[in-house]
Order: sequence, then structure tokens, then C-alpha cells
Amino acid sequence: MKQELVGGDYRIVANVARLVPQKGQNYLVEAAAIVTKTRPDVRFAIVSDGELRGEIMAQADALGIGDKLVITGMRTDVTEVLAASAVFVLSSLWEGMPLSLIEAMSVGVPAVATDVGGVGQLLKDGVTGLLVPPSDAQALADAIADSLDHPEAARDRAAAAKEMVVREYDTRTMIRRWEAVYKYELGSKRKKHSATSQ
Repeated sequence: MKQELVGGDYRIVANVARLVPQKGQNYLVEAAAIVTKTRPDVRFAIVSDGELRGEIMAQADALGIGDKLVITGMRTDVTEVLAASAVFVLSSLWEGMPLSLIEAMSVGVPAVATDVGGVGQLLKDGVTGLLVPPSDAQALADAIADSLDHPEAARDRAAAAKEMVVREYDTRTMIRRWEAVYKYELGSKRKKHSATSQ
């Protein structure tokens, strides 16, 4: 997988997100330039595609890391890519509840993410992953470097994240939560209907 993805047996830092302004990959590229300066065995992979592909690659070339960052395009084997990665990164400027982060946590890959939207509900900083402020390439680079340089601690966080996701987001749990929402909504509508009909 690593050979096919990044052309060698490198440690992979993966980002699974559309190439659009919301996902903040311009900050990820800046962070990649910082990280790879002292870690020649690391490559970055953006697993997706989008309107900013050309811009992101031009930025990588300008920073001298065009050979250290791969944009894979859309893939159907994202789980396998994540499993082969040393770190998963979400660099978004805003988010709801990002499915790519949940998937990365469920695979057990150490995660670094910006503290936006619902991300903080998923990742507890220092416990199930590392959180950084949005729009801060240096903070992103520092958290990625920490995960790469301290793999044992990163694996411990990843194991805690996987356990949490299995517990909180498995299919049965999600079905129960949706059922509770539907029952609540139906109950509210019935109350409104009976109130207006009186």
C-alpha cells in the first residue's frame, strides 16, 4: 500500500477531505513543509480531489515539497489507506461532525485535528488525539511531529479513540439515537396537534 501510494516505505500522514477552502489544506501543506524538513522518511497524502487541486500542488511545489505530497484523487479503499498511515490529519476551518475523523479513529490511526465545530466532541486533546487551533500551520506541524516522534503515546491515544468510537458510534448505538430523535419529534408533533385541536 505505501509503495503504491507514496512511492516507497515512508511514514504517511493522511488527510481525507475534499480539496475545497473549508478543509484548510493550504495550512496542511505549510505544516508538511515544516515536518518534512527534518523527517525525510515522511510523506503526506491528501486522499480526495476538488477545485483546489492545482492550487495546492502549486503551493507544495513553491515550498519545495512537491515530491513529498501526493494527491491521490478519489479512492474506494480509504480504510486501507488509513490503516497504512502513521497519522491522520483534519485541517478544516469549520466542520460539523466529520465522518473521515470518525473513520480514522475507528481504524485506530493517531489523529490530529483542528478544534472546530463538532471535532472537540470527538477528540479529547491528549486523550483520544491532538487538537490544534484552525489556520495555524505551526501548531498543526507541531502536533503532527509529536505524533510521529512519540509513536507509543500516539498509539495509546489512537487505542482510546477507537474504543470510544466503537462504544459511541457503532451501528446499534446510532440506530438507538436516531430512534430517540424520531420518538421525540413524533411526541412533540402529537402534543402540538392535540393542543391546536382543543
